[in-house]
Amino acid sequence: MSLQAQTMDSTWVKGQKKLEDGYYKADKITFSNVLVTDYQDSSNFYFVDEKLEIPLNSLEDATITENNNGNTFILLKFKSGSHKRWEELTSNQVGKELVLIVNNQLVQASKINMTVFNGMSAINRNDLSQEQMQGLMKMIKERIK
Repeated sequence: MSLQAQTMDSTWVKGQKKLEDGYYKADKITFSNVLVTDYQDSSNFYFVDEKLEIPLNSLEDATITENNNGNTFILLKFKSGSHKRWEELTSNQVGKELVLIVNNQLVQASKINMTVFNGMSAINRNDLSQEQMQGLMKMIKERIK
């Protein structure tokens, strides 16, 4: 059996897929899943299971925050009714990847290290400027209203 290389655009294989905004399970090896690339770095790719795990409208708010080390990130707060689902999903994905798709773009890929109990998530993107972080936060806020 041979694998045939496919031409891809900056987001989807041949631009044929449209996924809803939200969180999806992903990995680097399941070729039968949809191939997505990072919207800032097309060399960074994931194969995404097309089943939406948590829709973006499960979020209540998105804010730019700075930690004690001076690193800026977007803090995502889930609505109270979604806390349990986020806890279950992160529990089942420990050691595995989750990706956040917004506006048909992969904006965050994270390896889950532990169950998240507090109904929060974060987008840590050291490769984004302050202006790009503001734009991403604005895009998320517009889509969770």
